[in-house]
Amino acid sequence: MNVSGFINDPRDLPLVRVALSASAIIPAACYLYLPGRFGWWLAVAYWLMWAFVFLDRVTLMIHCTSHRPLFSRRVSWMNAYVPWILGPFYGQTPNTYFAHHVAMHHVEDNLAEDLSSTMPYRRDRLLDWLRYFGRFLAFTIVLLPVYLYRKGRRRLAWRAIAGELAFWMMVAGLAHLNVEATVVVFVVPVLVVRALMMAGNWGQHAFIDPRDPGNDYRNSVTCTNCRYNRRCFNDGYHIVHHLRPQQHWTELPAEFEARRAVYGTHDAVVFEGIDFFTIWLHLMLRRWNALARAFVRLPGAPARSDDQVVALLKERLQPIGQAPAPRGGRWTAAAFALAIALWPATVAAESAAEIMQKQRAMHRTKDEEETLLMRLVSKTGEVKERRLVRYTLTSPDNLSKILIRFLAPRSVENTGLLTWEARSGDDDQWLYLPATHKVKRVAASGRSHRFMGTDFAFEDMQPESVRLHRYELLRSETVDGQDCHVIGAVPVAAAASGYSKRTLWVRKDNYFTVKREYHDRKGKLEKVGTERGLVQVRGTVWRANELQMHDVEAGTRTILLVEGRAVDKGLRENLLTEAGLTQGGF
Repeated sequence: MNVSGFINDPRDLPLVRVALSASAIIPAACYLYLPGRFGWWLAVAYWLMWAFVFLDRVTLMIHCTSHRPLFSRRVSWMNAYVPWILGPFYGQTPNTYFAHHVAMHHVEDNLAEDLSSTMPYRRDRLLDWLRYFGRFLAFTIVLLPVYLYRKGRRRLAWRAIAGELAFWMMVAGLAHLNVEATVVVFVVPVLVVRALMMAGNWGQHAFIDPRDPGNDYRNSVTCTNCRYNRRCFNDGYHIVHHLRPQQHWTELPAEFEARRAVYGTHDAVVFEGIDFFTIWLHLMLRRWNALARAFVRLPGAPARSDDQVVALLKERLQPIGQAPAPRGGRWTAAAFALAIALWPATVAAESAAEIMQKQRAMHRTKDEEETLLMRLVSKTGEVKERRLVRYTLTSPDNLSKILIRFLAPRSVENTGLLTWEARSGDDDQWLYLPATHKVKRVAASGRSHRFMGTDFAFEDMQPESVRLHRYELLRSETVDGQDCHVIGAVPVAAAASGYSKRTLWVRKDNYFTVKREYHDRKGKLEKVGTERGLVQVRGTVWRANELQMHDVEAGTRTILLVEGRAVDKGLRENLLTEAGLTQGGF
């Protein structure tokens, strides 16, 4: 069959076949609406064909076409057939799958702002899954448009609302024609499919490393060599799908096989012969031995017995954070009213995160160079001075690379710290000490340590990781005559930071953070950071000419005074590499 100019990728011809064959359900559904034709034995036959012949393949066909449009621009109008015509017969309301899965879930990556995040739940308990599913079923219809609207995707938010309303208005109209047929064809399927999707997502993101929840290798699962992959377009390769959502489904098995050692190095959870729904069932029944038998031993991963595998899996099932479930009570018809009642609290939490994201977007530059005078002030008032330069380069995907190099005095000259921001939040840091002529990687456990005898920790030198914190809008206060949002920031994974929490004062007029309070792991105030002498360097970009970090317990201070600054002057990328760290990039 010549598909040139018809579909975007000839490898997607199987998806076209699924869409065409699955359309056979439409005349069967219409038959149930004919006067005098409906019978429950026909309804059961309809459900059996719907569930066991088409459902799994159609659902994952919708998944594939949501990530990569199926039909070419020449016939782009045909892309509406799956979400608007076929999808409703298979439990999918128009536009909501794309909005939830692509525009929300893949952006948030199962972290705190993901509306379907599994992190806060105990993932081997049926009651927790019921709470998870109940929250999704009752609240997501409200929270998804709110999320999209606050992320600036307002058009998609309205499209999601329109699709959901159109579906239920159609259901209401058809119910007047034939209630039984409407329940069979539309109501039961949408409830079943939403339950299955939440069971699948639960299995996909059941095993999360509490020390590194933003690492796709450690917050997702891969399933290999199972019937599900053969029927459902290799959907079991979930880790690589999160790493590269646009990668074609035919390439996923080879990609995994080529990177087995990388998976092992990251200690990823991979199973063979079972799928996500089987994982969900094993977890609900706590069949640990079955999971251990299916667990794949990867090259580069620690050698483990079955008992040690079970211990690893149980460790990664621990709740991370607090589940956003309503207190007490059962899920009833009042759930939607409860969602509206809880909406202001949700909006406030979203608003705090949105402030932090807007701050980052507003103050981002392509590149930047600053020369600074550092003053180390002891408890007795003794002052030592150092000079340094700081380079910052922002990549096209909005990730930063930062190089700090000391210029004087001689005792610290050419000492450098290189930070590469990672999308997962697990940034890479390297320290160069000229005396040893060696580059030392800063371990995650060492990022709470002080940097070069200053009051700054290594993690203070990293960009603000919005994905790895939960933010709460606490109140408003005035700092130096300026009205500020006061925002609480708590790390998603407590072990990932030396701080139990931080409090941030963000100016309302220019979204610049002018004060920070740092609390140690016991909750005690440890440090206070302030930024003064703000200047507008370009457009929405503001910078402080004086930064101070005060160690409340030790009584010491580190002050940074900006002596020179250049913005967007074309910084060389090779400067912010390991070679640049040791040799200046020349």
